Amino acid sequence: MAKRIFHLGAVVLATLGAGCAQTPKPRSTMPAMNVGLSTTERTCLARAMYFEARRNSEDGMLAVGTVVQNRLRSGRYGSSYCDVVGQKGQFAPGVLTRPMQGEAAERAGRVADQIASGRRHPAVRNAMFFHTAGLRFPYPNMRYVLIAGGNAFYEKRSVISLATAAENARSRAIALAYAKTDGLGAGRPIMLASLTRNVAMEDTSRRR
Repeated sequence: MAKRIFHLGAVVLATLGAGCAQTPKPRSTMPAMNVGLSTTERTCLARAMYFEARRNSEDGMLAVGTVVQNRLRSGRYGSSYCDVVGQKGQFAPGVLTRPMQGEAAERAGRVADQIASGRRHPAVRNAMFFHTAGLRFPYPNMRYVLIAGGNAFYEKRSVISLATAAENARSRAIALAYAKTDGLGAGRPIMLASLTRNVAMEDTSRRR
């Protein structure tokens, strides 16, 4: 799997160093529509999962599919699965044109059906971004929630307090540690509830 800075299709650009891709310019501000699973839509969703997740990892495919669904629901990335997956520079090169084959293609189709029927990866939550697991970036607003299928999934959370900064940094450290043991692509949620409480209490005490 080629390493990409922003794994949603952006190839590593030397001129950007280790930067993470900017949020793309929305293609549509229309509310996300309720997508019926036509053959074309099913194929677009399956392709994103097939080319972006380790093909032996259904958990990883489900996580990628949940990101696609989150982007569709947001209304900022198009009004169909094909709109979302086809956005320039967001998913793997050739995601809508390269051939799929074998058992992995069948698995991606099954998971696409499940996504369209309402199944989601619970650990992805509202995340709309991911990149190749094990890569490190300096951006303080990256809050990691899951390692699955060779990818690190994250939300963008503004740093508005010491608690938020510490939580984001800790999630990055855990994501990097999990990536080293993600050989089979099994999902590993990143849970930080206890850290959030402890840092919030520390932050409050310092302001007294």
